[in-house]
Amino acid sequence: MHRRTARAGRLVAALFAAALLRSALAEDSRWTLYPMDGRPPLSAQPSGQDGIRLQGEAAIALAVRPAAEWVAPDTCLTWRWRVDAGPPATDLGQMGVNDRAIALWIGFRAEAERMTLAQRYAYGMIRFLSPVSDPPGFILAYTWGGAAPTLRWEPMPQHFFGQLARQRVVHAAADQHGVWLTETVRLADDFRAAFGVPATQVMQLAVFADGDSTGSRTDVAIEAIRLHKCAPPAVAPVVPAPVLPAPGGATPPRR
Repeated sequence: MHRRTARAGRLVAALFAAALLRSALAEDSRWTLYPMDGRPPLSAQPSGQDGIRLQGEAAIALAVRPAAEWVAPDTCLTWRWRVDAGPPATDLGQMGVNDRAIALWIGFRAEAERMTLAQRYAYGMIRFLSPVSDPPGFILAYTWGGAAPTLRWEPMPQHFFGQLARQRVVHAAADQHGVWLTETVRLADDFRAAFGVPATQVMQLAVFADGDSTGSRTDVAIEAIRLHKCAPPAVAPVVPAPVLPAPGGATPPRR
């Protein structure tokens, strides 16, 4: 129990202690890159519009950048990403084998009144283990990896951290390598589907990639991440009903 708790604490500390470590990226980048548990790190470089590219073999990387956005019912999240190389499909619900090509993690501010008793306890433990006083209390992870896309949000397998973090597979491991794919999601709807309560404020973004368990080569990128107002739903054009001839052959007048 203690070992799993310490591992969860190190993960959260790496995720949310942005003041402790300088970025390995260019000085003008907003991303901060962290080593993970002493495992070999992926190399990182800026990509496109405020994005990041991660490359390496049998390695792992976590990059974090701050955000401060309130989530309204019509708030959407849009980004584009690509996978040129990544691990094969793994069981993302099992610790120790759960490699993925890339995942975009959205960190939300903790609000005790929106948390279950188990979540409040887990958050208290994470705060105790973390070097920062205000880590996110909820996380949504949009993931490229695993065997097949999923519709439901599932807890991450890490102890304590899994109480606060939910993941959903957007693309399976084998999907469409070598092309940019653009995604748009309704963030408030996803948060409620994952946690059953209205969304809190977005406070951090993180990009996570790992091929260390499977010894896989990784070459992934993500960019153009933005929160914005969702476009209104398309309205189907109204097609007037055909005018049928009246009995006897006469056409009734139009009104």
